[in-house]
Amino acid sequence: MTTPKIESQTRQHEVEGEREPTNGEHSTNKLAGEVDEGELLVSEIEKRIALLKNEAMEAGDPFNAPSERDLIHFVNSHRLLRRPSIYLVDNGNLRAVWKNAAGLHLGLQFLGGAQVQFVIFAKRSDAADVVRSAGRDTLKGIERQITSFDLAELVYA
Repeated sequence: MTTPKIESQTRQHEVEGEREPTNGEHSTNKLAGEVDEGELLVSEIEKRIALLKNEAMEAGDPFNAPSERDLIHFVNSHRLLRRPSIYLVDNGNLRAVWKNAAGLHLGLQFLGGAQVQFVIFAKRSDAADVVRSAGRDTLKGIERQITSFDLAELVYA
């Protein structure tokens, strides 16, 4: 199933300055009208997942709820992510993909149980061609893969 990725939307808000919290509110150190980019990303990804889930249900295709939980957990744990393309794989798992024009690529299929299957295309100074790697890792372990293949600029804003 081929589906379009979440498109980036620019939102502008007027900022009128800080205000003091009223009863029951806590200071968030945000200016009035300021948008938390991490919250916006989570919201857009949740909308994309809901769309994919509804399409799967209507078509009678599988949808893996533990995969959804792991993807949301990953996004919530990495609030400075660049927006990935998100797909529903035929087996019901969700896949997030980051890639750029230089040929760098990180694909993560969320398997559930805090496990991910990854595909990486990266460039290294000691290799003439793109280095390819694939495997399985934990949600925490994938951070080491991102670091070791120098993919931070691809994945994080």
